[in-house]
Amino acid sequence: MTSKKVAFLTDNVIANIVNVHVDDHYDEFIRSIMSDEHHSYLTEDITNLEMASIGYEWDGTNVRHRSPYPSWTWDSTNKEWVPPTPHPEEHDTVIHWDEATLSWKEGPVNDIQETNTAIS
Repeated sequence: MTSKKVAFLTDNVIANIVNVHVDDHYDEFIRSIMSDEHHSYLTEDITNLEMASIGYEWDGTNVRHRSPYPSWTWDSTNKEWVPPTPHPEEHDTVIHWDEATLSWKEGPVNDIQETNTAIS
């Protein structure tokens, strides 16, 4: 029997994903969740949920993982988050992103929570 993924959203973030069997009751199930004014949902008919996971964002067009840092922007062509300062192409040392200065820094990160604040 064929099944389709249905993702339930809270504030445009995937809160749960279920596999629903496509049978005579599938359309009835979709209608029932459409009438729930407290939740939004996505189905495979709307977008590709194949790689989606709980915590991923829905931007109205695409499902994507959350930004690693508040300053990074989504590149919809390459489907990746991009820092405001490009990653250095050549470097001889360990580098890390510093959100406070919006730049790449050389050397290991001693305290990742203090140096980089990711969206949680």
